[in-house]
Amino acid sequence: MQLTWAPVLALVMATTASAVESRFGPVVVRCPPGEGCEGQVSFTVVVSYDVAPVTSLITNLKIRFTATGHTESCLGSYDGGNGTLRYVTEDGRSFVFTASDLTSEEELRVGTLSPADRATLAQLQGRGCHTWTPDELAWWKGHAVPTTLNGWVPKWECQRDEQGRGGMSMTDIDAEAGVKIKQFEIFFMINVRSICHGKIRRDRVVVQVGGP
Repeated sequence: MQLTWAPVLALVMATTASAVESRFGPVVVRCPPGEGCEGQVSFTVVVSYDVAPVTSLITNLKIRFTATGHTESCLGSYDGGNGTLRYVTEDGRSFVFTASDLTSEEELRVGTLSPADRATLAQLQGRGCHTWTPDELAWWKGHAVPTTLNGWVPKWECQRDEQGRGGMSMTDIDAEAGVKIKQFEIFFMINVRSICHGKIRRDRVVVQVGGP
């Protein structure tokens, strides 16, 4: 039986991709002092990908942002700082994503909206995303932000800001599905805050990883 199964096991090991995960954090920001200000915000960034055997090509490159622990009395929020996401595909093409790229693309999209759509966007932003219906959220994603940018796919969710209003923040950034990556470099910072009665405590997460 050992002679029968050994070649099969070797074949399985040689054809199965290896999963790799790098964690940054958690960074814990305690709620600022004050009446009813209790708890803390915990923030973690996870970078994950699969590495193919033999070729060492990377697929399924994903970045995840996770904030936990915040409550109605102690809000948590985060936003991106400076940094660069870059990957090079199997055929040598380079795809770079920066915060300034995202800002420029958002400004371009808003600038090309019709007067009616601009009015709709202003009305949604004035209310705060915590009041939006699923249809309104889908409209915002389709009109105000890119679905893909320079080979990267950002995803969004609503979070409370310093005034307790809802603002959209990125929760995920993935390399486009199906790309085979020869090399990648990720370096950026995330600013993390806990907020209560207008008082704020801050910290940051620095993310730096590359592969393979």
